[in-house]
Amino acid sequence: MKHIITKIICIFFAGLMLCSCSEHKTPGEDTHASAADTALKSAAIPDSSWKVPASDSTLKLNEFVMYYKRVVAPVTFSAQTPVYSKPDTTSKVLKVFAFNTPLIPVINSEVTDWLEVQLNKDTVYLRTKDVALFSFTSSTDKNLKYYVLGKNETTIIYKYNLEQKKYLDMFSVPEFIPDYIGQVNSEHWENTDLIIYLNSNGNCCGCSDKQKYLIDANGTFDELFETRQYIDDGEIEAGFESNVFFPADPQTQDITYSEYEYGIITDINGNEVYDKKDNPVTGTIKDIKKHYRWDGKKMIEQKE
Repeated sequence: MKHIITKIICIFFAGLMLCSCSEHKTPGEDTHASAADTALKSAAIPDSSWKVPASDSTLKLNEFVMYYKRVVAPVTFSAQTPVYSKPDTTSKVLKVFAFNTPLIPVINSEVTDWLEVQLNKDTVYLRTKDVALFSFTSSTDKNLKYYVLGKNETTIIYKYNLEQKKYLDMFSVPEFIPDYIGQVNSEHWENTDLIIYLNSNGNCCGCSDKQKYLIDANGTFDELFETRQYIDDGEIEAGFESNVFFPADPQTQDITYSEYEYGIITDINGNEVYDKKDNPVTGTIKDIKKHYRWDGKKMIEQKE
């Protein structure tokens, strides 16, 4: 078999390749905040005119174990977040964090309904529903901050202006709760404030891994690409994968979309082809690549 279908989504950026089946390191912001005492930074208070719905759950906490390394620049999202001495709301409240306080997860901890964080040299506990486990800063405007939360099988992205202390926009991705979210450098993308990708592992045999690439450009959120990877675990080798590759140098040229499918070969009438031993003939069904560029408003396919 010349090609091996893998459950991998790879992004080439700054010489770094990220794979969905391995533990990720963010290409955007560092996982760990720099402040030793997370209360040192004075946080912006959200605009009271914007009603932010409470988040019942963040990510697929009941379906698999999420480790601290998959969290990206976590911050408090509630206007006031109690800091508990134990993972119990009846335990002592040590202090209260304001909105947008950066957090440092405890090494080797798991994310459940509670998040273990470092406060000076102590381990303290925050309710996960008070936290945005993923936050990103715009590559072009450091006053723009994005908070990603999950609620009822929907991913919600909040856009916030730190200087104006107000929410600017909200974008929902229904029926898609990612296992990991990463940022693509959009510094040289015209009229673009943010590009992120959401990765959701199938977490079962025969399930597909899926990715969504989202862009905030010209003041509007939109979906750039959707990709997936699938392997048939049956007796006959088969699979499908689509991927997006961004240039190593964060420019707007030569963004490559590819599709590759392997399985049982069919004739022009759609009938399966068999060999002399009555075994189905397998091989490459599809192998295509498309090249795009960003023109400041939309993706343009580049014809060869």
